[in-house]
Amino acid sequence: MAKMINTKYGYVTPQEAEMDAHLDKWYKDKKRRANKHGAFSLDKNKKVVIKNER
Repeated sequence: MAKMINTKYGYVTPQEAEMDAHLDKWYKDKKRRANKHGAFSLDKNKKVVIKNER
């Protein structure tokens, strides 16, 4: 049986710990790129509408 490693996801095998680290790095990079391009900016695409009521 493989030696179990304690990670933030619980006890996993070394291969699973390596895959988790790779996925965490990939997700962090994707999130950073999305923020850089304004994907999470809610105010970016809003249009201002002004009505003159007379």
